[in-house]
Amino acid sequence: MKSCLAMIAQKYDSLSYSERLFADFIMKNREKAVNMPISELSESLKIAQSTIVATTKELGFSGWKEFRICLAAELVNPIESWQQKENEIPEKPYQRVISSNVMMLGEITRSIDFQDLEKASEYIINADKISIFGIGTSNILAHEAFDYFFRLGLPVEVYSDWHYKMLSLSRLTKDSLAIFFSQSGVNKDIISLASKARKTGCGMIGISNYKSTPFSKFMDIHLAPLSALAKNHDNHFALRIPIIAIIEILYYMIAEKMGSRYKTELAMTYDVVNESFV
Repeated sequence: MKSCLAMIAQKYDSLSYSERLFADFIMKNREKAVNMPISELSESLKIAQSTIVATTKELGFSGWKEFRICLAAELVNPIESWQQKENEIPEKPYQRVISSNVMMLGEITRSIDFQDLEKASEYIINADKISIFGIGTSNILAHEAFDYFFRLGLPVEVYSDWHYKMLSLSRLTKDSLAIFFSQSGVNKDIISLASKARKTGCGMIGISNYKSTPFSKFMDIHLAPLSALAKNHDNHFALRIPIIAIIEILYYMIAEKMGSRYKTELAMTYDVVNESFV
């Protein structure tokens, strides 16, 4: 089954003004839209029914009816709906991977508060010490963030060993910053670390895929693009993509604030890397 949300993200930039009104409404009101007849949707958006039909066809559907059925399927489990189901016409693996990632990256531009990103970049650049935490596969993302921020010359640390995580946490102060990564936002170990860090008075940034999870309530700033939690997914690789994008966005926002210092740090990195070339 085709993904309505992935097709909107993929084709959004090529849509007309009226078509974007439809697309924006769907992205923000999915559950409501599923139950709306086309006449009610037309009246709500102040656009013609023919425009709605034309937009759904532009997105690759036969009309509003097929679009609404596919949207309803995605609401059951947005992530699961990207997977191929039995008796469906097979999709090439690269098509499934690309369409799911396009959708998730599109969600960042539509749902993340860029003022929160700006605030997070200020927290990071002004911290005396930055400790980064992650558990399991989210620890890979913690190390990815370390790599980005370390290359900027920031006072950053990350550990894989649990004992060293606890030591790092015990040394947090009100001038420190703790950055927590959790792909799901429901892992009890990372939540336990966040709960302990909260008591130190340090600044806290959480980065995950999903909004409004138990993880988010401990954070001063929570950066997450998706509103619905995936209950079924055969791996977590695709779910790293939006978090890596957020890390890179923060990197360039910080770099911009650093001014000439960024060029100095970049030159130092290039010098070291160039020495390793054959």
